[in-house]
Amino acid sequence: MITKSEHYKRMIKYWNSQVKVSSVFKNDSQIINKILEVIHKRKCKNILEIGCGFAQDTIIIAQKSGCKITCIDFSPKMIEKAKIHIKKEGLEKQINFILDNILDIKLKENFFDGVIAKLVLHHLFPKDDIILACKNIFRSLKPKGIFILVENWANSNPSKYETLAFQLSQRARKIKGIKEVFLNKDEYLKVLKKIGFSNIKWAFIPERIELNRYALNEILRVDVEKTKLNFPRGKIKNLFIIATK
Repeated sequence: MITKSEHYKRMIKYWNSQVKVSSVFKNDSQIINKILEVIHKRKCKNILEIGCGFAQDTIIIAQKSGCKITCIDFSPKMIEKAKIHIKKEGLEKQINFILDNILDIKLKENFFDGVIAKLVLHHLFPKDDIILACKNIFRSLKPKGIFILVENWANSNPSKYETLAFQLSQRARKIKGIKEVFLNKDEYLKVLKKIGFSNIKWAFIPERIELNRYALNEILRVDVEKTKLNFPRGKIKNLFIIATK
């Protein structure tokens, strides 16, 4: 069992190493479109994005919403690459970056209209750190502010394809020496309600994922190709939650 400190050291090292390859894997735009829909409906102007990576999603959200976005990421290499992308798009005045862990940073209270955590909370370990992150998010939101949470592997009744894809992802994580926590939908709803969020709405959004990211050795490559052959149109259901402070 690794310590929390060692876990985060490994995570930072891993994400620093992913800078050259991360942009290869693009997520379905359906989730981003849903995020934009919520932002427009709630008239958000000041947003916090947790785990921005190289800012692929950030740029789309900034360009289509006009919001000011503060990005937090614990990978210095990812932020370095993100800043290059932001400058290229001329968005330096609209987007700013903080190099830190959501668990460690002291955010301004009652400050943001919205907070986005897209496919990022599972990087926190153990479960208590996910709960702590959600508490920090709650405090940072203005009254009536919204938390948009997107997570994969949260379906308690996965299809055969989802089960196989998850198994591949777990084997790949073991090779990388990292461990991640995936709460299911009911666990997230319970956590958010206990913290104080209200008007919590959720849905599962089907999305294709790039299985090739898990082909880290010969055995995994064979299993990845077999899964893709048996499920050419396979999708996983991403959990999409909107919660109000």
